[in-house]
Amino acid sequence: MRTTTGLAFLVLAFLCGCGGGGGSDATSGSGLHLKGTFNGGTHTVSAKVRPGGTGPASAINPADVAQIIGFEVGGGWFVAPVVHGEFDVEVTPGEPVGVIFAGSAGEFLGYLSLPNGLDSLPLTDVDAGLDEINLGVLSSHDGIVTPSIDPTTGQLQLTAEERTILGSADDAFSTIVHNPDANGNGVIDVLENEFWRIGLLIWVSGGSFQGGLTSTPSGAPIPAGWRMMFSAEGLPLPAVATFTGPPVSTLNTTPSEFRQTFGDSALYSTPFIQTPTLPPGGSYDITLSPNMLTFDLADQSTAAASLLLPVPTVDVDGSGFVNRISWTYAQGGNSNVSPKAVIGGQVRVQLVGTGPTCGPVSGPGFIYDSGPLPADAVEHVLSCPGTILWSNVTRVFIAYQDVYQNNVVVAHEKP
Repeated sequence: MRTTTGLAFLVLAFLCGCGGGGGSDATSGSGLHLKGTFNGGTHTVSAKVRPGGTGPASAINPADVAQIIGFEVGGGWFVAPVVHGEFDVEVTPGEPVGVIFAGSAGEFLGYLSLPNGLDSLPLTDVDAGLDEINLGVLSSHDGIVTPSIDPTTGQLQLTAEERTILGSADDAFSTIVHNPDANGNGVIDVLENEFWRIGLLIWVSGGSFQGGLTSTPSGAPIPAGWRMMFSAEGLPLPAVATFTGPPVSTLNTTPSEFRQTFGDSALYSTPFIQTPTLPPGGSYDITLSPNMLTFDLADQSTAAASLLLPVPTVDVDGSGFVNRISWTYAQGGNSNVSPKAVIGGQVRVQLVGTGPTCGPVSGPGFIYDSGPLPADAVEHVLSCPGTILWSNVTRVFIAYQDVYQNNVVVAHEKP
């Protein structure tokens, strides 16, 4: 069964912090198929606590695996049977999917994990001729299920740089495969028609123009702050949610700063946090009274080094007015990255400075806002030529939403 929820993440106006319907049988159809078998794999256990949750007390028994459940970034999910240790399920190209395995009673047995820290299948840039992803033989250790065939290096043809970026970017989304029973009642949440997602909104400093018209990257982006976003459906949706994290996170029954509804779902966000500059790893609790959900987030303190970095170039006319802004993408000094593999939502350009403004802007200090641009945009022509002097600009923001619906805001300073 394939189901779509109303879960959504708001693409925020990128201020710098200041201010279920039913579907089709997932085993049918002629689209992209995900296949694998537990038969012939090795299954071991060494710990009593699975990363991100409780259990397992024993190794996975292939005979106990009855269901494969997939979580799509866009809010959909599917359930398909695992028969005699094997599965063949149709998946949706164009967005990542997280995969878990369950017993006949809906109990969580384990989750699919790939190399490079990827705990999801990045299906965002799939070749049109690909009709099958074969994971080969699945083995497991402490409930972490690994394939004998890594689909990212062959079938999905991701570069090493893209695998590095995505392996970090999926950390917030993959909390749902690490913790699919976040309410702790022994049944996977979606099987009780409860849906939720975690996302991050982070700000980084990406470089400086240093007197020229092309920004010089600062090496690894320098983190400047973050918000945690939480979207839920099928749960009580009070006016305020509370967030509690590891002590260093500064979240301690902290009330959400805003709530926005999308039909039967709602989005909550923490306040903007500057210290620490990125979320620490550990256990987080989100309370939607009277319900409390618990999940583990991988440490994000070094995540900025893995970000895709837009590097802007400004085009000015003979009088010094900004005509156009273009940009390229890099990661850690490498350019072997397809934006399509990483950027899944809109892109946005904003200018901060003094003097006349052009069109609606996001708040004090902003003098230009492009509004939402397509995910594949690599340039933007200003809508009001002859208005914004380059000499009046002090900062250029380029922001994007990645394929996991995290929002990344990159600032380039103009001394």
